[in-house]
Amino acid sequence: MIGDVLLVCAAAGLIASTVFLFLVVIAAIRFRRARRKIAGGADDSLPPVSVLKPLHGAEPGLEAALATFLCQDYPAPVQIVFGLQAPDDPAHAIVAMLKDRFPGRDIALVSNPAAHGSNAKVSNLINMMAEAAHDVLVLAEGRIVERGSHRELLAAEGEYARMWALQQQAAAAEETLERVKAA
Repeated sequence: MIGDVLLVCAAAGLIASTVFLFLVVIAAIRFRRARRKIAGGADDSLPPVSVLKPLHGAEPGLEAALATFLCQDYPAPVQIVFGLQAPDDPAHAIVAMLKDRFPGRDIALVSNPAAHGSNAKVSNLINMMAEAAHDVLVLAEGRIVERGSHRELLAAEGEYARMWALQQQAAAAEETLERVKAA
């Protein structure tokens, strides 16, 4: 009798673990498909971006640091918008040199002293928004968290991949909302 109970328990455990393994395999396949879809899918279309970089003063190494923005490997249009609050800011000359050094890049320079509240950096960003040519904005604070191509950064599953996934979700939600409005 006890042997029969143990045999039934063992059979139930074997069946349950087999079903669990099957579900794990299905989940892994779905996860890989979703990652491929997020990574660009078949058409590899990536949105153009505007990078907003507020500046104040000419610290040592500023030219080299700003040049890294212009050497990014992104397969869609990239606009770099540098913002100053004063036309006589020393960073103005550095941005002018970069425009000469990278003539094929889309570089905008905004020099606007208008204040929008008490935070100078936020005011600078607001002033720069008028020059942003693309819907996707990247706010650059000078700290590089991750490096790599779009595909490499998605595969690393770090901050870039997290932000990309959030953007894709927001775009899908926006698209759904538009379809509901149209119906």
